[in-house]
Amino acid sequence: MTLTALAKEHDAFEQARRRGRYSETWLTAAMRYALAADERAAGCFAGLVVQTLEPVRMTAPPERLQSSPQEEGFRGGALRQRGRRADFLFRNADGTYGLMIEAKLGAVLSAKQLPDYLRLRPAELGLRPDAELEVAVLAARSLAVSTSRARANWLGCATWQEVVDALVEIPFEDGDRSLRWAKLLERYRHDRGFGTRRGVNLPPASALDSSVVRIVAAACEASNGALRIRALPWGPQSQLVVRKRARNASMCIQLKAPRSRPTDLLIHLEHPQNARPFVQLIRPGRVPEELASFPVHKNADRCRQRIACEVARLVVERVLP
Repeated sequence: MTLTALAKEHDAFEQARRRGRYSETWLTAAMRYALAADERAAGCFAGLVVQTLEPVRMTAPPERLQSSPQEEGFRGGALRQRGRRADFLFRNADGTYGLMIEAKLGAVLSAKQLPDYLRLRPAELGLRPDAELEVAVLAARSLAVSTSRARANWLGCATWQEVVDALVEIPFEDGDRSLRWAKLLERYRHDRGFGTRRGVNLPPASALDSSVVRIVAAACEASNGALRIRALPWGPQSQLVVRKRARNASMCIQLKAPRSRPTDLLIHLEHPQNARPFVQLIRPGRVPEELASFPVHKNADRCRQRIACEVARLVVERVLP
């Protein structure tokens, strides 16, 4: 790495550290500089995001990936009238694979941002015309967005909460860079920039936000791929999957079998003030039907696992869809 590039990396890390929770621009800049200097670390980063979104996937991204220290620019829209920039773009050496990741901290995607990404042709990003191009989002809150008319492979939206523990442990060839990287991510975790707190006992909305991918994956696996399952946005004008309240949170997934009408499942997590948290699984309708109700642990990971197991059980027992 040249002295100029090294100075820019140090500056990006320092700016991200100083600006704290809402420095999405400086955080991604610091991460890009670090990943651009180490192809194996870039491969680890990409692999962690892909594995989180597709846990039963048989093929992983290449172990070594190239990444640019600058945002990758391209033109979006049907007439290519919109200027777009990708937060992270990883590619292999021969240009046959690309992974684009859009990172969000406190914001949601603009109305046409993701459609512009998904309609990209690989050649527009410097890849081979027949290259495999995948798109993912990394955000503080779980997002559900329309992916119609997609050319690229849409992986989904992961939350920082689901990957930050593994991201901190990414090894770099340069020990000083590993230390800076770990300290930066820990700073954002502790300042709740990733939607987390210091402990593992998360508030209801954070616990559900980090459960969406696991719940959908568990239901898909329980159906042996026979069902099409997706998380639904909470409101018609919203991208957020989880409805957030002071002591409870709710989300909804949709399950659809071939040649059948879709079935919705409402997942409600309640944190009473002086009692153990519990979850209700409800089939909405004119007369809502409670399919299951069970207590959960305040530990976020154990809570996620229990909800995913119960939803999978309902699929296996054919209570759903």
